Amino acid sequence: MFRRLQLQIKGMGLTFYLPLIGYFIFIPLLAYFLNLSEEDAELRFLTVQKICYQFVPMLSVIWICMFHREYVEGEGREILILGKGILAVSFVFWAMNVPCLLLQHQLFHWSDDLFGEMLVISFMLCGLAFFLNFTFGTVSLSMLVIMFYIMLSNVELYNFFALNSMEQPDKYDSFFYSALQNGGLFSQEAQGYMVAGVLFWLIGMYKAKRL
Repeated sequence: MFRRLQLQIKGMGLTFYLPLIGYFIFIPLLAYFLNLSEEDAELRFLTVQKICYQFVPMLSVIWICMFHREYVEGEGREILILGKGILAVSFVFWAMNVPCLLLQHQLFHWSDDLFGEMLVISFMLCGLAFFLNFTFGTVSLSMLVIMFYIMLSNVELYNFFALNSMEQPDKYDSFFYSALQNGGLFSQEAQGYMVAGVLFWLIGMYKAKRL
């Protein structure tokens, strides 16, 4: 499997480095410039938290989508699908996000909660990407769906749709997308995302075998 992983990384070319650039250059620089004039530590953390919720979810699915592209769009994909290990290699490409998140956690002083939230969200979204890639048979459409989901998740939709928002402004946060609204994950939400992630991974594996 290690040799297969090497070949897949080599085949990605420069796109392999996109998440690394995002994790270690783009996010730190954006957080730095947005916090230049901010002296309050709590507000600085909230800025970093918001940036992470906006960009880490998309960065976390790039590797797995680039890996699946050859399987769902490349020539000879029928032969590739017959090979074993697609779930294992897909999981490795998600797991490659973990040391990146851990290094950010240590270097840029994330809270333990934020680190855990990013792990849960990246696991669920990589599972969703696995499922969508082999359901649609195209990586591009899957990434568009995920991007739309992330954009939707960073908008407080109850401000638009809630008729009684003045009476109970918080109850509309319980929609399925609420966990990405940079407000932190409650334990119940985290459990829901983990369960959804496991289901997406399993269904994605089933779809891959039947493609």
